[in-house]
Amino acid sequence: MWHDGNLLTDLTGALRAGGVDAVVTTGAVPPLPRERGGAPVTMVAGSGVDGRLLRLAGVVNGSDVVALPSAGEPRRVPNGRRALVVADQVGTPRTELRVGVDMLDRAGVAWGLVLAADPLLARFALLKALLVQIAPTTGRAAVISGSYATPFDIAGPSTSGHADDRPGALFTSRCDVLLLNGHANAFDASVGPGAVLCARAGRIHDRGPAVLPCFNDGTCFRQPSSGGRRLVALMETDATVLVLSGCELMPLGPSWFRAESSLAHQAAASRSLATIVSSDVSQGVLELDLLTMALIADGRPLGEVVRAVNDRRRRHGGPGPGTGTGASGPFVLLGNPALVLTGSPPVPVPCRSVPLADGGRRWHIDLTDVGPLPAEGALVRAEMTLEESAPFLLLQRRSPDGWCRGVHHAGAGGGALYAWVAGAGAQELVVDTLGQEPWQPVRGVLAGHLANGPFWTLFLEDCRQALAGADRSTEPIERLQADTPSLIRTLASGDVALRAPAGVLIDEAAGDAVCAALWRMLHGWQRRLLDAVVHGVAEVGRLHSYGSSPYLHLVRSLESAGPCPCGEGTLTRQVFETSGGQVRRVEALCATCGGGIDDDGRHRVLLERQPVGTLAIARRMVQVAGAPGDRHPW
Repeated sequence: MWHDGNLLTDLTGALRAGGVDAVVTTGAVPPLPRERGGAPVTMVAGSGVDGRLLRLAGVVNGSDVVALPSAGEPRRVPNGRRALVVADQVGTPRTELRVGVDMLDRAGVAWGLVLAADPLLARFALLKALLVQIAPTTGRAAVISGSYATPFDIAGPSTSGHADDRPGALFTSRCDVLLLNGHANAFDASVGPGAVLCARAGRIHDRGPAVLPCFNDGTCFRQPSSGGRRLVALMETDATVLVLSGCELMPLGPSWFRAESSLAHQAAASRSLATIVSSDVSQGVLELDLLTMALIADGRPLGEVVRAVNDRRRRHGGPGPGTGTGASGPFVLLGNPALVLTGSPPVPVPCRSVPLADGGRRWHIDLTDVGPLPAEGALVRAEMTLEESAPFLLLQRRSPDGWCRGVHHAGAGGGALYAWVAGAGAQELVVDTLGQEPWQPVRGVLAGHLANGPFWTLFLEDCRQALAGADRSTEPIERLQADTPSLIRTLASGDVALRAPAGVLIDEAAGDAVCAALWRMLHGWQRRLLDAVVHGVAEVGRLHSYGSSPYLHLVRSLESAGPCPCGEGTLTRQVFETSGGQVRRVEALCATCGGGIDDDGRHRVLLERQPVGTLAIARRMVQVAGAPGDRHPW
């Protein structure tokens, strides 16, 4: 644990944890000899950094220190592939650090950061960053999450489990990588149902301005609302690399709080050789965190890991190149971008593929070389190239009691699938690559029902009022009204569950189970809606879907709607909408036969041709809904 004045003790402890036999001696520190391959990183400094700290950086790294690039001086971007930036996020101009690291990112430079606000802490962070380039591993990593669950709630090789009411053993155990995921800010983070990561619990400085009140009076104002979860400190961890996967744990500029009291600064003061921490919004997605763990285990330099993970996160869930205001983020590396962990890579497994009729491929991944899986599973790596036309991954087959999550990473050699597999009897994974999201047609149906939610809210209330005015029973309508919010919420949740981001392994069986549940719910709901409409019409007569007392306004009237189904007359329609057009109803009448149509204005279409892949998905939807596999309407 860091204490002011214990620089040598803490430094030697961190180096020994990183595999370096550190001995404290007195005397001058000579520069590293150039014949050893030159400086591993380019040293870059922001404005206002202590000159003595920069001289120490130059001596230990064996290189000169260059200035951080700025918008006014873009030529200052260093030529090397990796840079270690020493910057005082508190004492620098507000945008200097953000602009500088954005320019490094755009130039393809993998960078790490040393925080220079605290003189002793900065020296500790600088020395442990520069004195270790390669760290041996134990084959043990841990994931503690407050957002998602892992298959078995225990730690193990290259995997780990979900936090519970006993986070201590996992939180404090010696491991190569410890990843903490959960809702977070600069001072606390939820790391499971049993614990909250707390900056006050691990504070370095006792008191000071611009911190939360609890730093001064010791009273936690969050615990009552969090169920009294245990407050844990980062100083209790014992990981070579620490990953804080939450939102906005470290801003890249001056903020409202005292930066030296934040979790990010405490992470830099811990015995971990490096910390990966967010400076922006982040997503609690297991596969994205799995990619971080897998790339580190695969022996990638940490600077390249952070660049790859940031690129993947910016593309996750959307077609655009990224989000945010700059090129960097959401994650920042506190430490040496050249640091590599070696000795415990993912298990390489062979795979082969055959083409599918719709342009994708079916991959057979052989797991027999992995051997008997431990209870917590194992991390495997399969060489796999994804075509741009078929970027979606559908897990077709796994062992009946197995569990598998995976993510694809594109690389110079074509890319690889990293998969976390668990469960007895795992012999093979079968993965299809598809050109469209597997359940896109189902999500289209859900979108239609969600769009009609406001209409049914309005129509059911109008129907209830008509029945009440005629002194008829309103009980069926009132039950529907009471159930409507729950249905809409379930449909929205189902849409999220069925989304399949490109490059993320999606389990077909799990998705089909969600489809089946949604289909049953929609079927029952539609029958209840039909019964309600029939009940209302039978009791009080015709009900206009735009309202007996109109809640939709007339936007067009007396326009032709084409021939009437009677074959003799022409339909004339009037169109009603809410403000903005979110809800639309059309009433069409035939002057010849007197018939009428009351709907949302859509028309039936004739299906003439459909791609094979979409047809296969549609067949699966029919089977999920309960139709016999050999009876299809086409």
